[in-house]
Amino acid sequence: LVTFPKAEGDRVGDYVLDVNDSLAITARLSSGALATIMASRYATGHGNDLSLALHGTKGAIKVETDGKVSRLSACLGDDVDQHRWRTLTPPDVKHNAQRFADALDTGRNGDPSFRRAAEMQKLIDAALESSATKLPVSIA
Repeated sequence: LVTFPKAEGDRVGDYVLDVNDSLAITARLSSGALATIMASRYATGHGNDLSLALHGTKGAIKVETDGKVSRLSACLGDDVDQHRWRTLTPPDVKHNAQRFADALDTGRNGDPSFRRAAEMQKLIDAALESSATKLPVSIA
């Protein structure tokens, strides 16, 4: 885990960068595959965009959103050898406010849940420990 500042003075124009959410992580998955994760809420050229790309031996998939428009694309099957990406229709996703209202209305936790948040915190803690000790940390 490595964190890095996004901008001099922790500002982008008038916007104050109030958290250090820029990071790079190298991880080994249970399958033995190598994972690299880069995250930054305000990367160069992107204002609060989110993107996720997964690449494997059988293909790749990518989802991107700027909060208004979501894009989904994949490079699978015969397209892999041609390096051809196809645009897919992303599924409809409820906004957080609607998901929260639904949880209040039904009395049921939505997804992700507090349990999922606790699981994610274990991953974050392991990344911080690995960074501090410069050793791999296994997660059960």
